[in-house]
Amino acid sequence: MKKSRLLREKKLLKNAYFHFSHYGKANDTSPIQYLAAWAYWLRGKAILCQLNQDLTDRVIPIHFPERGGMSSKSISANLDQDKTGEKMNLVNVAIQSAEVLSIFSPGDRLPYISAVHCYALTENFCYRSTETPCTIQNG
Repeated sequence: MKKSRLLREKKLLKNAYFHFSHYGKANDTSPIQYLAAWAYWLRGKAILCQLNQDLTDRVIPIHFPERGGMSSKSISANLDQDKTGEKMNLVNVAIQSAEVLSIFSPGDRLPYISAVHCYALTENFCYRSTETPCTIQNG
C-alpha cells in the first residue's frame, strides 16, 4: 500500500472508537443496520451474523464522537467476512458495502472497514477486488 494512502486512511479513523467485550448472535440483518448498531456499541457487543448469511459474518460497531453523541449518525462498522473451506467460490467472496447493508443513516456516510478472511486454503489462491476504493465524504 502506498504511504500516502496509508496516512490518509489513518487520518480517517483517527478518532474512531471500537468498544466490545463479547459477540451476540443475530437472527437477521437488522442489528447491523443504522437503527440498531449504535445500541450494540453502547452495550459493548459485536455482532455474529447467521451462518451462510450473505457477505458479512461479523460486525464490530465503530463510534465517531466528532459526529455528536452516540446515535445512528455517529456509528460505522468493521465488516468481516470469513471463508473457511479448502476451496472458494468467487461468487460468494466480495468486499462488503456498508451502503448495501444499510449501515448508515440515509444521507450519512462514515469511513468503515471491510475485510475478507480466508482460512484453510490448500492451494495458492489470490483474490483481488475489482472495486475501486470509494471516496470518503464526511457530512
